[in-house]
Amino acid sequence: MSVVSKDLNRRLSIFDAAFLYCEKSYEPLHLGFCLVYDGHISRDFMLEWLRSRLDYLPRYRQKIVFPPLKLAPPTWEDDPHFALDSHVEEVSLPAPGDEHVLSEVGGRVFALPLGRDQPLWKLILLQSESGGNTVVLWKVHHAMADLVSCVDLLTVMHGPGSNAETGLAPSSLRPPKQPPDSLTQIQDALWDQFAEAKGWLEDQLSPWRQPSAIAGRLERMRHTLLSWGNAFSRPALAVPFNGPLSRNRYFAWIELPFSEFDTIRSVLGGTVNDLILVIIAGGLRRYLKVHGYQTGQKELRILCPVSMRCDNERGTLGNKISKVLVSLPIGIADPMQCLTIVRDSTAQLKNQDQSQGLTDWLTLLQWVPLAWPAIAGQVVTAQPFLNTVLTNAVGPQRSLSLGPRPLASIIPLIPPSANVGLIHAVMSYAGKLVLSVTADPHLVPDAWFYIDCLKASFEELSSRAKRDP
Repeated sequence: MSVVSKDLNRRLSIFDAAFLYCEKSYEPLHLGFCLVYDGHISRDFMLEWLRSRLDYLPRYRQKIVFPPLKLAPPTWEDDPHFALDSHVEEVSLPAPGDEHVLSEVGGRVFALPLGRDQPLWKLILLQSESGGNTVVLWKVHHAMADLVSCVDLLTVMHGPGSNAETGLAPSSLRPPKQPPDSLTQIQDALWDQFAEAKGWLEDQLSPWRQPSAIAGRLERMRHTLLSWGNAFSRPALAVPFNGPLSRNRYFAWIELPFSEFDTIRSVLGGTVNDLILVIIAGGLRRYLKVHGYQTGQKELRILCPVSMRCDNERGTLGNKISKVLVSLPIGIADPMQCLTIVRDSTAQLKNQDQSQGLTDWLTLLQWVPLAWPAIAGQVVTAQPFLNTVLTNAVGPQRSLSLGPRPLASIIPLIPPSANVGLIHAVMSYAGKLVLSVTADPHLVPDAWFYIDCLKASFEELSSRAKRDP
C-alpha cells in the first residue's frame, strides 16, 4: 500500500517546478477530483481517516522551499508546523444541492489557490442541506503530481483506514525534520545541479553510442520541431472560449458506460482516445454553431498530455508527461469521416513519436536558466497557439470506498490557464467513463449546454455504430 511513498526525491524537476513558475494568482495550477460518496461523511471522520493514511502519503506533510538565489528548483521539506486540520474544510451546498449547484459552488472552491507556506493539497467536504451524499473536492498542486500520479494518490487514500487494519496509529508518525539552513540549502542546490548534469549527460550519451539510434532520434526531433514550430508561428483560431481568464471557475460533466466505447470501437475502429476526440469535435461544432460561429472546414487545436511513465514508475509522484497537438475537424458533420481524419492524424503522431520528440527537446531545454518557464508562459498567453486541452487517465478499475461509504463517481478537474477557458478531462472508473469540462464562466457561461452538445455527439456516434455493424 505504500506505493506512493517510494518517491522520496526532495528536489523538484524543472518540469514540476514550471507549474510554480508559471502560476498566477488568478490562474492557480492545481488539479484534482470531485469525489461523490454514497452517504454522509463528517469532517471528523475524514480527519481520522487521513491520519491513518499519512505514513503512506509522506508528501502530504511536506512543503516547497526555494533555495537562496534560486540556484536550483525548490525542494520538498517537512513542514514543522504541519496541521492536518488546516487541510480539511467543510462547506454547505445550498438547496437544491443538485449538480448545477455543485458545479458552481465547487467551482468557486476549486478556483481558490493553494497557499505555498504549507503542503500543496486540500480536501473540501461539500455537504448538502438535505443530507444524502457527500461530495469531496480534492485539490493537489500540479507541481506535486500529474493526473496519473493523482490516481495513485487516490487509490492509496482509499486503502484500509482503521488502526486495526493498517497497524498504524497517529503516534506512529515520525516527527518532522527541520528544514535545512541557508548554507546547507546552497550546498545542496549546487551538488544536486552537478549530480543532475552528470546523470543527464550520461543519459544523453548512451543512445548516441548506437549509430542506428542516432538517425531515428534526429528524425523524431525534426518532426516535432516542425510540428510545434508551425503551431507557434500562427495563432489558433479565435473562438469564444479563448481569451483572458477571470478568477472564477466551474465545471460540468457527463458519465457514460465504458462498454459503449468498446462496442463503438469494435465496429468503427480507432482507440478510445480517438472516439473521445471525435465526440469533442462534434460537441464543439454544435456549440460554436449555436453561438453564431461558422465552422466551415475549420480545425481547432487541442493539446493532449501523454503519460511517459514506465511500468516501474507507477506510484511515483511528480510529472512524467509529454504533449501532442491534434487538429479537430469541427466543420465535418459526418462522425465516421471525422473519425477517419482523427484516427489518421493520431496514428501519424504515434508513428513520428511526437510525444518522445517533445520530451527530447524539453530535456535539452532544462539547462536553460530557470526563468524560461515563466517567460514561455507569458509568450503563450500573449499569442495562444491552442484552443482547448484534453487530458486522459485510467482510473481505478475496482470500486473504492472510504470506510463504509462507497465512492460512486470520480470527476477529474484540470485547471484552465494561458487564455484557454475550456479544459476537457476523461477518466474511467469501475466500468464508467466520465468526460468533464472545467471552464471560466466569463468565457463559457453555459458549460451544461456544452455538455448537452457532447451528449448529442456521443449519441450520434453510437447510433452510427449500431447502423453499421
